[in-house]
Amino acid sequence: MTLLNGHKKSAAIARRGAPEATRPYWLFGTILAICVIAQFFNYRILLNAGASTLSNWNLILICFLDFLPWLLLAPAIIAAARRYSPISVKPVLLFHLPLSVVCAVAVLVVTTITRFYLEPTESSFAERLHRRLFLEFTWTFVFYWFLVGTVFMTTYHFEYRKKAENELRLIAEKAALEKELFSTKLDALHQQFKPHFLFNALHTVSALMETDVVKARSALIAISRLLRTALQFNDVEKHSLSAELNWLKDYVALEQLRYARNLSLEINSMIDAELYSLPPMILQPLVENAIRHGAVKTEKGGRILLLIQACNEGLSVFIDDDGQGFSDDAPSDGFGIGLVRDRLRLTYGVAAKLSFETSPLGGARAVLLLPETAQKTSR
Repeated sequence: MTLLNGHKKSAAIARRGAPEATRPYWLFGTILAICVIAQFFNYRILLNAGASTLSNWNLILICFLDFLPWLLLAPAIIAAARRYSPISVKPVLLFHLPLSVVCAVAVLVVTTITRFYLEPTESSFAERLHRRLFLEFTWTFVFYWFLVGTVFMTTYHFEYRKKAENELRLIAEKAALEKELFSTKLDALHQQFKPHFLFNALHTVSALMETDVVKARSALIAISRLLRTALQFNDVEKHSLSAELNWLKDYVALEQLRYARNLSLEINSMIDAELYSLPPMILQPLVENAIRHGAVKTEKGGRILLLIQACNEGLSVFIDDDGQGFSDDAPSDGFGIGLVRDRLRLTYGVAAKLSFETSPLGGARAVLLLPETAQKTSR
């Protein structure tokens, strides 16, 4: 089916007029030149064996005129081979077979006329033509098919090469579009997260306004600093792990103002944070979840522990709280956790994993696994 479609496409291109690069006139010329040279040396050997006195110039002229009809027929043969590609029985039997016989006879008639005057013998024109038709018709007939096959293969070579180039270009364009779509989706998720964070931050200020105006003012300053930093994330797909941890420290400081209790954040990093990168603000919803649903529900104030280390999968981040842990029901994703999963999927595919389990501190633990190949950055 593919070959048939290729044949139809080839015929359609031929009817419209193919590019010059796919018209093998140069190949025809090369083949005929080689044939002329080969025939000259072949005739020279035969004539020398028969003690002929025919000069080299006359012999060269005879050899050239023997193949001149093929050169004149070249445009018609090329057009016929392109329009009626010999890949099925019908064009072979109805077109090329009778045309090959006509061309072979016509070439032998024309070349016999030239030889009759350039190479005089005692034989009559009819005798010489009859002898040449008997002895040379087969190879002349085959030569037509050789030329048709050459045109067919050359034409399909150029067309399929062009088709392959077009397919590669389409693949490259598709990859560029997919990359642009991925970037757009990721940016959209990032933009969704910012209003979510801002809403929660303003809710913190609103709660403080009723109890401590000074702390509310401090919270507004902290929010402005956090938002200023967050705006810098607009133009980056990833930033260093150290920058993410610094942003988290400022965020937890804001939460400490809101809850007015001994809320602590401990970061235990067993790697060089400058050598790893990750999507901006990817850890914040996990820390927020640990604070809101775990740490602040304890009487003593709450503790958040971040443990970051290398593992076989790449990079592992454990976020523990000392809250009350999970209820009997399985934990469900909120808006922030859902955004984290979406951003991880778009950035790393299935290589990144996020799960929840019971923490050794007694509360909940979020486990984030990131692929090492996507994390390593140069200094």
